[in-house]
Amino acid sequence: MPAPDGSQDTFILCRSAQRQEKEAAIHLRFEKQMEDGLARLTKAIGSRRLRDRDTLQQRLGRLKLTCSRVARAYTITVHGAGPSLKLTWAKDEARAAQLRQTEGAYLLRTNLTGHSEEELWHMYMQLNDAEAAFRTLKQDLSIRPIHHQLQDRVKAHVLVCFLAYALFRTLDRLAKNKGLALSPRRILAALATIKSGDIILPLIDGRELRLRRVSRPDKAQAELLHTLGLTLPEKLGVDSFAAGNVVQT
Repeated sequence: MPAPDGSQDTFILCRSAQRQEKEAAIHLRFEKQMEDGLARLTKAIGSRRLRDRDTLQQRLGRLKLTCSRVARAYTITVHGAGPSLKLTWAKDEARAAQLRQTEGAYLLRTNLTGHSEEELWHMYMQLNDAEAAFRTLKQDLSIRPIHHQLQDRVKAHVLVCFLAYALFRTLDRLAKNKGLALSPRRILAALATIKSGDIILPLIDGRELRLRRVSRPDKAQAELLHTLGLTLPEKLGVDSFAAGNVVQT
C-alpha cells in the first residue's frame, strides 16, 4: 500500500506463524515479570520496608525499562509519601490485546518500485543473510576487527574473512545435502579438538627435523567426517630440516 505521508514508499505487512508463537511466549514471560515486580513493590510498601517515594519511583522506572515490551499495558499510580505511601496498579486488557496483535508481524517499508511483494520480501531476507554473515564472522569464526595500516593488509584481511565465511556456508550446505540435522556451529564444535601441530626432532648433526602432523579424530568425529564425505590429511606441507634460523625442505 502507498505511504500515508504521500511519498512513493511502499509498505508491506508480513506475518510469520513461527515468529508469532515465539513472541507470544516472550510476551507472557514479560507480563509475569512485570506483575511479579509490582507485587513485590506493593508488599514492600505494606511491610513498611519501602517508605520513600523517590526510591519507589526509581524502582518502577527500572521495572518498566526491563519490561518495556508490556509496560504500556499497565496503569500504575503512586499515592502519598512516607507512612502514607501507596501503590496501585491495574492491567489494561484492551491495551494488552492490542499489543499482542503485533506478535509475528513485520512492516516493511521501501522506496523501490516495480517489484512484487514476494520479490521485496526476498530482498529483505537477503539483508538478514548479510547481517547473519557478519555475526558468523564475529561469533562462530571468531574473526574480530583487526586494525591494519596498509591497504594491502586490509584487502588480505577482507579476503580471509570472505573465504572463511564461504567455507562456513559450504559446510552448512554440505550438512543439509547429507541429511545431517546439525548447524555449522555444532559441527565445528564437535571437530574443535582436531588440531595440527609441529613435531620437532633434534638430529645428531645439530639440525632439527620438523614434522607438521594432524591429530587423529575420535570415533564420533570419524563418523561425522565420514558422513560429510571429508577426509583428514595425515600431515600438512612437507617435512623440513632446520639449522639455526635456516629451514631446509
